[in-house]
Amino acid sequence: MNLHYVIGSDVSKSLSPLIHNYLFKKLNIDAIYKTFSITDSNSISKFLLQIKNQDIRGVNVTNPYKEKIIPLLDHIDNKAKKISSVNCIALNEKKQLSGWNTDWYGFVQLIISHKINLIGKKVKIIGYGGAGRSIEYALYSLGILDINIYTRKKIDHPNSFVYHKPSDFFSDHLDADIIINATPFHFINDDSTVFDEFISRDLVWIDLLYTKLSTEKYKKITEKKYFNGLEMLIHQALESINIWYGKNITKSVDLYDLKERINAK
Repeated sequence: MNLHYVIGSDVSKSLSPLIHNYLFKKLNIDAIYKTFSITDSNSISKFLLQIKNQDIRGVNVTNPYKEKIIPLLDHIDNKAKKISSVNCIALNEKKQLSGWNTDWYGFVQLIISHKINLIGKKVKIIGYGGAGRSIEYALYSLGILDINIYTRKKIDHPNSFVYHKPSDFFSDHLDADIIINATPFHFINDDSTVFDEFISRDLVWIDLLYTKLSTEKYKKITEKKYFNGLEMLIHQALESINIWYGKNITKSVDLYDLKERINAK
């Protein structure tokens, strides 16, 4: 049986095992997927050695190691190199540890699945870690160039702005059609000021978080105005399986039942 993991500082509540183990069963792949929390960066090298020893078939990576893990790998896929973020690791044909980014692909599939119109739209991305850079890359691949980045600290980016409080997303002169939250903070659900501003404006909000909104807030949101990151999570998982097993084996998967199971959880 092949062994897979998702690693990060705290992955105990990750939905990735539910998704991957469902997919492995549907695709008749003899594999199991587990979580492994790593609090010490020095322990990552030992963990990666298990892939080289072929004790582990493949790994997904989440915060805060998507960037930190890059120097430890032998080969980086060109897209992951441009994004400077790796969330999928496999052993390539040369027996080297190879790093990939499937987040950008998952985001593109989210856009396609929900038929979100990006043409001619102004976009704001909140956060510029591995996830934020993946989204920026995905948007560029879709031909969207009018993008501004909002971060807590100043970064070396020509279209970046520092925000001091969440309401800053709405208070400057750069009107947006779409806001994408690439941080771990659930602004729409947890900040009443942000929520009130959001529902009063004609814009779309996309959370990479897959946590559900409260029922009270969800009832107030106009249809096609708010999207969470569940679709992205599923499709980046599908692409990871394609990388680990070397062929496009996920095209035949019916995702309706999987989504129902996740929503129930």
